[in-house]
Amino acid sequence: MKSIFLLFVLSLVLIYPAQAQDTNTLQATLNTALNPVIVGDMLTSDDFTDKAAWEPFIDEGSDLRVANGQYRMEVKRPETFVWEAIQTNYSDVVIEADVAFENSANIDASAGIMCRMQTYLDPQGYFFEVTPLGEYLITRFADGEFVTIAEGQHTGAIQQNNHLIAVCVDDYLAFYSNGQLLTETVDPTFSDGFVSWTASLYTGEPPFVVNVDNVTVWAAAEPVEVAMQRPRADLSQGSVEIDVLRHILQEPFNRPDAWLPFVQEGIDFGVEDGVYAATIRDDQSAWANNGNLMRDTIIEVDIQQSGSTDINATGVICRSDTGNNGYRFWIGGDGLYNIARWVEGERTDLITNPEPITNLQPINTLTAVCLDNYLALYVNGDLIAEAKDNTHTEGVTGIFASVIGEGEFLEAQLDNLNIWTIAERS
Repeated sequence: MKSIFLLFVLSLVLIYPAQAQDTNTLQATLNTALNPVIVGDMLTSDDFTDKAAWEPFIDEGSDLRVANGQYRMEVKRPETFVWEAIQTNYSDVVIEADVAFENSANIDASAGIMCRMQTYLDPQGYFFEVTPLGEYLITRFADGEFVTIAEGQHTGAIQQNNHLIAVCVDDYLAFYSNGQLLTETVDPTFSDGFVSWTASLYTGEPPFVVNVDNVTVWAAAEPVEVAMQRPRADLSQGSVEIDVLRHILQEPFNRPDAWLPFVQEGIDFGVEDGVYAATIRDDQSAWANNGNLMRDTIIEVDIQQSGSTDINATGVICRSDTGNNGYRFWIGGDGLYNIARWVEGERTDLITNPEPITNLQPINTLTAVCLDNYLALYVNGDLIAEAKDNTHTEGVTGIFASVIGEGEFLEAQLDNLNIWTIAERS
């Protein structure tokens, strides 16, 4: 799935009538998130029954028009991205739209909705898209660059016909399909802009046809107070005072595609029996990312590990790209631990001469803190190590496992993964 679009195509919005929707059903869906927002007044809606309200746009790369009570978007050549937009400035909103793939065989494509588009001719803002393969992503387009800030797969929620919901409130972004939460994250780049719907064909045989219907925009706000699960570690032990802002991910690994598998010779990672199982052999290291681009975070996970040797490591990663860069926090079967910086695959340990942990249990809770240049590792609630480093400022979070020695193996089970956004207390 690509995130760079080479040709932009657009059309002209004329009239946008309002239509009532069911707020109770919408609010119930939003309440399934860790950070549910409150739906307010309906701002605008369209079921595309008025064909004259939208002017068609046709060129060699696209055919955009109202047809059969829907907004039909036909992308006629690869590497083409098209959109239509409501040219009204909105800030904190919930957007609903029905998005259906008319054809989806043998193509790499995506479609969805957009919030906070900066201008009609320059579609900077946030994209909420799904693909015919059951993938989803939230992408930020700013200063000519597309950056994926959340992505994953949920084949149970993403079908040929999808009722999509995008939430853009303050710095909080959330994405739903067919009543199921796909992801939630934060990004402070854009605060307001237009609402849009989009279709993109990257590769494959055109045309790619998407039908959009029942676009509705609601005012929204954050609740005054939210009961939030907090990290189990006692963060007051650290040298930096931390405010926990949002609980952004709670992963019980109860879906096979909750995190994608990774299998090659000597490595077998994947969801199995309600945990993320990681088996690794023969002096190797591997990792799996959750796809959410984060800055200041706390990552917490339960780890159970066994194997042929105690010279192994299981832990979490923050501010990574592909695993070759970022910070790793781990514990080993021998009780040793560390915080390490990785730059282009080169490891630098930030903790020197660590003493073995004495309170290891059959299942251990590892908590990692990444806040500005401050890094901290907790095990079973106790502060184990702190370090300072300013090399990496942003990246995805993940989990990893490694084993030392040819012929050796490690079997690890990771569960109850939680991620929070944080800030230094002022």
